[in-house]
Amino acid sequence: MQDRAELLYKSLEKSISSTTEDRFNAYRRLKSLNAASLKSITFSSTALIIISILQISKINTCTISDKTNDLLSLALAAIPIIILVLSIAIANCNYGIKSSQMHECGLLLNDLKRRIQPAIILEEFNEGKYKEFAFQYNEILTKYENHEDLDRRIRRIESRTKNQCPLMYFLIQTLKGTFLYCPEMLAYKFITLASTLFPIFLIINTCKIS
Repeated sequence: MQDRAELLYKSLEKSISSTTEDRFNAYRRLKSLNAASLKSITFSSTALIIISILQISKINTCTISDKTNDLLSLALAAIPIIILVLSIAIANCNYGIKSSQMHECGLLLNDLKRRIQPAIILEEFNEGKYKEFAFQYNEILTKYENHEDLDRRIRRIESRTKNQCPLMYFLIQTLKGTFLYCPEMLAYKFITLASTLFPIFLIINTCKIS
């Protein structure tokens, strides 16, 4: 009976521990996506303002080549559409709200795990208490949206590489914000980069001093 109770406790503690890591991975992923998405729409809006100013400069002292003028016109038509699509996507994804919920769920699970661990350490296994812990665990899970498979895969990769290959673990920790959150993260970063470089390119090629 004691062995069975011990097995139940340790199995529950392991399940809670894994889910807690997954929820915190989801929190970090969604928080990063929220920051990247807001940055992309901010940079796109700034690019639109700069390009609008360059378009107005046509009537002033600067002369603009036909090719650059076509690029300006194309950008003025395309960027508002990009901003609209980004706004709709960000509103539908609710990264900020979801990240807060994942963080809250992770904290609750972490607290539950801390309350189970003393029983395991002291070998005080009570099946009635186990059922109470299991009920609380299921109750927490039902209150919050589930994490994605990506969050679980990240945990498993990190777990395997942390001790076996520290260098790989370091690279994963360093690069996962860019490469493991695909395709959304890469899309937001690409839009941010393009919104930064394209106005610079136009500024360089727009004005020709007479």
